Amino acid sequence: VIGNPVRILHSWTIKRFEQLSSIMLRYGDPFGFIDFLREQKKLGKKIYIVSDFYCSANEIKTWIRNLNIDDIFEDIFSSSDFGKEKSTRGLYKVLLKNLHLDPKDVMMLGDNLWSDYLMAKSCGLSAKIINNKKELKNEN
Repeated sequence: VIGNPVRILHSWTIKRFEQLSSIMLRYGDPFGFIDFLREQKKLGKKIYIVSDFYCSANEIKTWIRNLNIDDIFEDIFSSSDFGKEKSTRGLYKVLLKNLHLDPKDVMMLGDNLWSDYLMAKSCGLSAKIINNKKELKNEN
């Protein structure tokens, strides 16, 4: 992972979450993303979900529990809970403050150029757009 961060953030848009949920319920983890996150956790990385979802962290926890992947994540930061968004950097600032993190120790993985990459970088985080399994392998 770039810069060997101790924290990895991941963004799930509603579309991506619905796609991942549907695929995982039917086929497991064909893209290797969950395996990638589990490997990173074994390496001592702390993994958080940072989402502009319209629902609360508790609702997201229920979904990831139903997918049997709740053990991967330390916590969930949802725009709905804080009234802040990644697209304006507000949610990143909340995360960094609440967890007492140094931005240089944090990697944001996401699929949105503006919110997940540019805004994360503008807050001092490392960031990478991830759209497929090949890109995940390049992050190891």
